[in-house]
Amino acid sequence: MNCSSCFSSSECHSHNIRCRLKKKLRLLGEELSSCNAAINERSGCNGWGRGDSLVRIPPSSISNIEIENNGMGRKGFEPLTPAMSRLLDGPPIDWQQFQKFLLQRMTPKTAEDRIRYAKQHSGVLKTGDATLLLQVPPNKRIHVMKALSSLARYTGQQDTWRAIRQRYGLQWSTGTEKLDAFTRFFDDSKDLDTMLKWLSEALQILPSEYANFFLFCTLTGMRASEAVEAVRLLHSSSSTYYYNPEQQVLQHYRFPDIFIRRTKAIYISVVNDEIIDIARKIDKNPPKRFENGK
Repeated sequence: MNCSSCFSSSECHSHNIRCRLKKKLRLLGEELSSCNAAINERSGCNGWGRGDSLVRIPPSSISNIEIENNGMGRKGFEPLTPAMSRLLDGPPIDWQQFQKFLLQRMTPKTAEDRIRYAKQHSGVLKTGDATLLLQVPPNKRIHVMKALSSLARYTGQQDTWRAIRQRYGLQWSTGTEKLDAFTRFFDDSKDLDTMLKWLSEALQILPSEYANFFLFCTLTGMRASEAVEAVRLLHSSSSTYYYNPEQQVLQHYRFPDIFIRRTKAIYISVVNDEIIDIARKIDKNPPKRFENGK
């Protein structure tokens, strides 16, 4: 019988957990029976007790465990131990291997964010309950969903994650993109003239190193993290390979591990000698805060 006809969503989920756990326990009982039979054959000991200094456990003591409605264990006993919980939850996640998996597809900073959100919300894939995600602010929820999508791909749970998204109506958008676009378009505080005025005032106040960095980002259009890497390369022995003075371009494509991402890749930047001089006035190891765009 389809459990959806008998239970609510939460009751159905609890019922499924109990069924899965009972199946695990039954299989464990069968394995114990086989082990006990092999031990009895070797020791010539029939029945339950000690033989060959080994303790044999009746499979009935496992297969007959009653699972309460909350799935916490046998009636009158303590909740399931971590070992018993792993029977239900599956193997633990190897976060180091997951990090290596992510680094093949994105920058270290993005991978770090994915791992942090995945650790915080990995229970969604285990329980199928995404109620808490609906309470997360839309912009943050997108990042959490990306992390869970990567984790599902790594653990082979794409179908589970797809079903969860459909069940809870989770969308890959905040739902306010069109309104946000119009707001930005008509917001005078975010137009080009306002930005240039702010930059001009900042250049007069900031120390020269910081001012040059902001100016370099503005003239090249690079993100802060990309500009940091560009400055490092211009100070390194790879400078002649990176900057082409004849064509007046920074050849980012020659360093795909740094600049070419799965999305938001940057291939070249059109510059001139004056812009290059600005970059070379910046310390070869810009402050760490620049990498985070701060």
